[in-house]
Formats: sequence, structure tokens, C-alpha cells
Amino acid sequence: MFPRFSQRFFDFAYALPLPGMTFFNLGVTPVPESVAADPQGRREPYQAALYDLVLGQLPEVGAEDLIVEVSSGKGAGAAYLRRHCPARLHAFEPAWTGRMWSMLLFGLRARYALAEALPVEDGTAAALISVESAHNYMTEAFAAEAWRLLRPGGRLIIADFPLMRPENQARKIPAWLEKGGFVIESFTDLTPRVIAACEADDARKRRIFRFLPKPLREEAQTSFSCDPSPRLNSFRTGERGYYFVVATKPATAGAT
Repeated sequence: MFPRFSQRFFDFAYALPLPGMTFFNLGVTPVPESVAADPQGRREPYQAALYDLVLGQLPEVGAEDLIVEVSSGKGAGAAYLRRHCPARLHAFEPAWTGRMWSMLLFGLRARYALAEALPVEDGTAAALISVESAHNYMTEAFAAEAWRLLRPGGRLIIADFPLMRPENQARKIPAWLEKGGFVIESFTDLTPRVIAACEADDARKRRIFRFLPKPLREEAQTSFSCDPSPRLNSFRTGERGYYFVVATKPATAGAT
């Protein structure tokens, strides 16, 4: 489920005048040379680097295959994947402002859908991607929906930071997905790489936020883990981790 208050928050957040901020993820280090040379990577290198990690975990796909991103934000990540991956891409975003920016910035038609009810045919997607939003719908219903729409051998790729210690994430996230029938291919703690990205990107983000009224500026600095901020501190103290998981629907599985 995408809670109503969360949807309203992102309706508002995506509407803020934040020139130069098209990705809404925290980013990772290091930044590969290929990302640094990419048009999006030159502007937002750490954020593009996270989607490059996603790109590297996609199964082998062709022009007839389908990739799905849920909670696609302003569309920057979907645009990055679309340029570097030959597959068709369907992006879904509950916030109308996110869908608006997807079209204005990238010519990408993101559609409204909730994570637990995606308008994708059974067993047709090669991959389902969720970046920094799964904590809103870490439910059996979402795992079942991912299973339904993925084809046998399809991959579920999630990057996220629920308020759990890294060791608890490493236990609970795989168990959640395995209960839904998935096989865990890899589970990676990205916390140190995310902390480094937040530190390296701090000055850029503060320049973008400096024109916001003080209450909005302070909220933006917290949401985007500026240094210092409660969220960044929670990463540093180990109260919160940032994980990257790749799970596969077994090749022998049926569509539902």
C-alpha cells in the first residue's frame, strides 16, 4: 500500500522548485567512468550510479522484453534505464507531480498505479524495480504482486533504507521475499557507499535547497540526508541500513 499521507507528501515534494535535482535517491559511491560520462551522470553522478547498479543486475533482455519500475518519482531513473537498456519500460508513480515531471523532463509517460496493484499482465515482466520506496509497501501483498507479474526467471530488484539496523535488514528482507517464493540472488549492504555519497554530494544539494523557505529547506535537508541530518546520522550510528537485494522468480515457476 502507498499510504495516503505519503502520496500527498510526494505530490508536494516533487512540486518543489529544485533545479538540477531530477533523481530522488541518495546515491552511491564510487561513480564508474561510464556514469560520469553519461549526460545524467554528469549532473547527478551519485544518483545515476545507483541506477547503474540496477542496470547491471537486469537479466539479459531484448527489445520485446518488459522492465517495470514502481514508484518512479520524477522519472530520472527510468530515463537512465531506458537509454541504456533495449527493453520496453513501464514506469508507475502515484504522485501526479512526479508523473508531470517525468513527461516534461524526459518525455516519459509514467502511469498512476499503487505498488500492490500494477496494471501489468501476468508473467510478462523481465524485471521489477523499486528504488527507495519499498518501505511503504513491504507486505505480502506486494511480494505476491511482484511474483504475479514477473515471468519465470524474472528479477525483483530493490534498493531501500527502512528504519532497521543492517543486520536486521539482512535477516528480514530475504525472509520476506523467500516467503513469497523468490530465490535471493544477492543481498548487499550499501550503507557505507551511501554515506560516502551523501557526504560528497552535500554541497550541491545545499546549493539547490538554499532558495527554499527555512521550514522547507530544513525538511529537504533531512529528506535528502544532508550533513548533518537525522537520517544521515541514523546511517552512521547503525540505527538504519541501506540494502540492495536481487531476487529471482524460479525458472520453473508458473505465472501466478
